[in-house]
Parts: sequence; structure tokens; C-alpha cells
Amino acid sequence: NYRPSRRYPLALNIHGGPHGSHPNGAALVQLQSLADAGYVVMLPNPRGSSTYGEEFTKACVGDWGGADYEDIMSGVDVLVRRNVADAERLFVGGYSYGGFMSSWVVGHTDRFRAATIGAPVTNLVSMFGEGDIPLFDIYEIGGTPYSDPETYDFRSPTRYLPNVKTPVLLLHWEGDLRCPIGQSEEVFSGLKVLGKKVEFVRYPGGSHTVRTPSQAVDMMNRIRTWYDRYTPRPATKPKASRNGRGRTPAKKKAAARA
Repeated sequence: NYRPSRRYPLALNIHGGPHGSHPNGAALVQLQSLADAGYVVMLPNPRGSSTYGEEFTKACVGDWGGADYEDIMSGVDVLVRRNVADAERLFVGGYSYGGFMSSWVVGHTDRFRAATIGAPVTNLVSMFGEGDIPLFDIYEIGGTPYSDPETYDFRSPTRYLPNVKTPVLLLHWEGDLRCPIGQSEEVFSGLKVLGKKVEFVRYPGGSHTVRTPSQAVDMMNRIRTWYDRYTPRPATKPKASRNGRGRTPAKKKAAARA
């Protein structure tokens, strides 16, 4: 039912990995639900994604929240500029690394109306000690929290929680060992203390990728309901697109001084 003459609310979905890619079969039913509800669904494969060769896949190593973030925001800019997506009705969500990036996004721009963050990595220091793949952290971030604490802090979305203006819905399974539920708890507690809009759904059992069918349906419905709650009426005329990227994360020193 897509009509080129209309602008649609945009549901940006960021895949896991970071070295995964879209289309992600595990998320297709959820994404179809959003499309059925009238959202344009954007499935970016930013630098770090697979399927584009080894050099492209390794491009985000040591640069989480850098070029990958810029690629994703550039894609959103294109859809807004082409009047496919309504700049006033943008939504972001993701799971695992997609949860990391969704957490990073809301800490660096306020252009999104609402965010859904599933099983994220949010504090790289605590993740190093809690998760079941610490060697992965050493490779992806570079070094350890002890050899390079500044980078671990700089690349952690929890550092930027005071900047968050976007309503956040967190979803996490209590049995997750890959990205332990403490990663969501840190965001929830931080946003609550800061007086931000946040809700947290804790699912019993499960793991990072395994859940019951009823839980999967519940998560799908909650995401759609969360976006619908913050969807304003469409504007009558297209507005000029705005670049809401905020500061460039790759400019580490400038961001640190800010």
C-alpha cells in the first residue's frame, strides 16, 4: 500500500553482530508487523556488516559508534530528503549490537521520537566482566578495560545517558549470558535517576537468542505499541529535512571536552 505521494513514519531497525547483516530472519516477523502498521522499515547494513567483503566487515573494529553510526544516520537522511520518511516520525530499535547502537543513537541525537532497545551492550567495562565472550570485547574494542579504560568509557552508551531525550523501551531476557541483563538494568536505573522516560520489560528464562513463541509475540506487540504511542499526526506539507546527528562520535577529543 505504499504511496509515493505520502511520507511515512520510519522504523529504523539495526541488526546484531556487529558483523551480522540484514535481512535478519529472526526479526522479519516483527518488521513485517511494523510495515503492516504503516511504517516504512529501514534495514541498514553499515560498516562492520557482513556480505560486503572482509575489509568492510572489519571497518567497525575499534570504532563502535563511529563510522557505523554515521552510515546509519546518512541512510535516514536520504529517506527524509526523498520524502519517503517523515522527519517528525522517526523511530529506532535493535537487538544485541543493534541494542548497543540504538542506545548510542539516543545519546547522540534527539531526532527519534522513541526507541526500543533489546538485549544491548551499554557499559563496555561491566560487559567485559559479565559477558561470556570477553575475548570478543578485546578484539572489537581494542585492549582491555585495564589497558585502555578511556576507550572503554568513551565507547559506552551509558556515558551519554544525560543527553537522552528520547523515550526508551528496554527488553531483555533474564537468562541472557551473552549480553547479561545488567546491561539493560544500568540504562534503566540511569535514565530513571535522570528523570527520563523509560520502561523496562524483563522476560523470565530464555537466553540471548532463545525465547518462547508467546514471548516473541509479546515483544513484537510491545515494540509496535511503543512506537504508536509516540507517533504524532503527519504534517500536511513536507518539511525540509534536518540533520540530527549531533556531534561526530569519531572525534573523540572534541566529544570528551564537551
